[in-house]
Amino acid sequence: MPVIRQPLSADDAFGHPVPVRYSLEEAWQKGLPPWKAPTARTYLRRRSPERGIPVPEGVLDRQTVR
Repeated sequence: MPVIRQPLSADDAFGHPVPVRYSLEEAWQKGLPPWKAPTARTYLRRRSPERGIPVPEGVLDRQTVR
């Protein structure tokens, strides 16, 4: 099987680490947020913006936002 080489991203080319992205469920399983995914979704979509807390943009990966 031939080796397929992908072009380097700008981050890889300059040695910048690519941030690790998790879905809410994956993040909860790793113990990152204190809430399960449905509760975290409520905070990210409704409560944080109401309180003026910035929420990072997600990146769509197939059907999952990371």
